[in-house]
Amino acid sequence: MRNNIIIAAISITLLLILNSCARVRTFSTGLPNEAYLEFVGNPKDFKGGVEVKVDDNTEFNALVKKDYAEKPTGYIYSISKGTHTLTISYHGKVIYNNKIFVSPQETKKIVL
Repeated sequence: MRNNIIIAAISITLLLILNSCARVRTFSTGLPNEAYLEFVGNPKDFKGGVEVKVDDNTEFNALVKKDYAEKPTGYIYSISKGTHTLTISYHGKVIYNNKIFVSPQETKKIVL
């Protein structure tokens, strides 16, 4: 009888130890607060890419790609969500100057 009690106590202890090691851990993450820009046009007209200025403080060079509605391939550029003033120039000449609004995870297509 005493052996049965000891075996039962050991079994319960082992079950509790094993059960505590295999608990379910959950976590959740949101989508990043980023939006994306995509520049489309005739790449032959913009060899070497275009110069992009966002809000007069961020500048970068971007490649222009052909517009394929069925294939979302090409280069996209990350910016913060919200309203931005976008200025695009090619060889020093401004070819696009507009205020845009982008939502999180939205890819805004700029047609040149």
